[in-house]
Amino acid sequence: MPELQPDQAVFLLHACLPQIKREHKTTLKIIQAVPVDQGGYKPHPDSMSALDLAWHVASAEIYFMTSAAAGEFAKPEPRPESIQDSAAVAQWYSENFAKFFDRVRNLTAEQLLKRIPFHGYNETALAYLQFMLTHSIHHRGQLTVYLRPMGAQMPAMHD
Repeated sequence: MPELQPDQAVFLLHACLPQIKREHKTTLKIIQAVPVDQGGYKPHPDSMSALDLAWHVASAEIYFMTSAAAGEFAKPEPRPESIQDSAAVAQWYSENFAKFFDRVRNLTAEQLLKRIPFHGYNETALAYLQFMLTHSIHHRGQLTVYLRPMGAQMPAMHD
């Protein structure tokens, strides 16, 4: 397969940006639907807790956007002590998404095509942004399975 050209990388980023924004809105709704007093819920002993899974989804998106913009993957930050429930995760996610989305939107072709090593992979920043979408959708789906057993209402996901 031929290498992606700079103009193609910029085109693909701008084609992908509306989807990233749409998926963020849906992910935010799902995180907000997690009852604040049910963060410890696990459907199985081997599962992540609802709070840990909500944090994983939110922080991974920010991590991928930050890393694509920086051109490298740093060690991910642990969940801050101040984030103890889904409302705090949702607030953190919303605030940080806006900031890092703007950075991603302004990436140059050179930045998008830069290959970045990450856990045995050596993909372009653009590829990691695309992976970010599938990763978020996958784990968001897991989190939606938690909602009904916790007594939560499933939010409208595509409105």
